[in-house]
Amino acid sequence: MAQAFEYTPPADYPFSKERLEADATTKQAPKAHVVKVCENVYTATGYAFATIILVVTPGGVVVIDTTESLSAAREVMGELKKITSLPVKAIVYTHNHPDHWFGTRAFFTPGVKVIAHEDFTKEVKLQDSRGDSARIRAAAMYGLFLPEPMRVPWLTPYPWPVSVNLRWEGVKPEDLVWPNDTFKDRTSLEVGGVTFNLFHAPGETPDQIIVHIPQYKVVCPADNFYACFPNLYTIRSTSSRPVLGWAAAQDTVIKLEPEYLVPGHGAPVVGKEKIKETLSNYRDAILHVHNLALARLGGFAGHID
Repeated sequence: MAQAFEYTPPADYPFSKERLEADATTKQAPKAHVVKVCENVYTATGYAFATIILVVTPGGVVVIDTTESLSAAREVMGELKKITSLPVKAIVYTHNHPDHWFGTRAFFTPGVKVIAHEDFTKEVKLQDSRGDSARIRAAAMYGLFLPEPMRVPWLTPYPWPVSVNLRWEGVKPEDLVWPNDTFKDRTSLEVGGVTFNLFHAPGETPDQIIVHIPQYKVVCPADNFYACFPNLYTIRSTSSRPVLGWAAAQDTVIKLEPEYLVPGHGAPVVGKEKIKETLSNYRDAILHVHNLALARLGGFAGHID
């Protein structure tokens, strides 16, 4: 395997037009930075594979997801200290994927509430039970066996270019921070007079949740929306992804009428009508694939709107 890495393709090796366009877009992507979404709400993009969302309230900070990288999370914590001296009061996990919670130790101190859906721990243990086979497939899927220069980043040009690689470092068991508070269908969290409504919204994972911050007109859809075609099935092997729930989650967000959509990957989308159009298209794309699949599996004549 190590010898395969010594291969150097010829200088005139043909890349696809799409690859060349992607490389050009990658060069336009800004370096890691903290984006001010609106007053008191920030998203850290480019530090690692997923974003870290920071919400500053009069009573302290709420952190939504923490990436897969403890070193990246520490960098973001350093930027947070430039924004406010208030302490972190709560951390929300939108779902069980490692790129959304392995960096928590950078923000956690005793007494901080860490909240997730009640199936979070079950899903983590289920994935872990798949053993080395699943880990090897995941590493291959993300190009972790490739030398750094050969890795292709996750890239989206919408609404502005974001280009990131999985920043996989591995985390010691003692550095993992497990939820100390869970819920089933819906719950609310209040910090500094700001309310955070948490909804269970199965989609990319069975334990996926949506975070609604009505005072700031913000919704964090987690990985039920990211600016590329939804990953309805992943070759690395995970729990079954409830596709119809994923589509329904778009309507859940639309009904909340957010002015700011802050996803777990990529840049925020701003503007109520723009968000509605984007999520409606996303929902319809999911349902289109679902209906086509059923039709091919046995002449299914109906469809789901």
